[in-house]
Amino acid sequence: VSSVWWDSSAPYSTNDSTPTIRGTGEIGSMVSIDISGTIYTWVVDGSGNWSVNINPALTEWSYSASIIAIDVAGNVSTPTSVSFVVDETAPILTGVVNQVLEVHSGYIDSYVVSDNYRSLTGITVTISGIVNTWVLWTYPITYIAVDNSGNTGTISKIVSIVDTTKPIVTLYGLSEITIEANSVFDDQWAIWSDNYDGTWSILIA
Repeated sequence: VSSVWWDSSAPYSTNDSTPTIRGTGEIGSMVSIDISGTIYTWVVDGSGNWSVNINPALTEWSYSASIIAIDVAGNVSTPTSVSFVVDETAPILTGVVNQVLEVHSGYIDSYVVSDNYRSLTGITVTISGIVNTWVLWTYPITYIAVDNSGNTGTISKIVSIVDTTKPIVTLYGLSEITIEANSVFDDQWAIWSDNYDGTWSILIA
């Protein structure tokens, strides 16, 4: 067997229960693959390539394939071993819940990811969506976790930015004023301020 390669890059892991093992060899040689006692054979084609589809389907597990080639003269190559994993289970995302946050407050993304086979270093998590805590809105956020076998797990949440703080009204003058009947009332103005809408003047005409 001149060379052997897998459909995916090392470490060899796939979510295909009927994966394909490929390689090159001497034209006309017969390639024999032993996986857990099941033998698969293929003849190297005129371009020096061979490709074996594993069928029936494999269960989720770690496997070792022992590969030999027998040329037309009957010479047997030294066995080549290829270890691989069949993993069809998606990573699991938890710790993601809908949130209601006050405008201008802080926001931190948080999630927990786990997988049946790969360590956490073998999983990539992409976060789709952004939250602007300075703008009142409802923001959808989606978390997408992909393991080395290509399995994908997703979870979504809604982050609502709200304003529940009452505005504050401040008088410039006295809160109680006594004036003579038929006299002119001079409004002393007032201002109101809000954590979201800013500060404005109030004049009663």
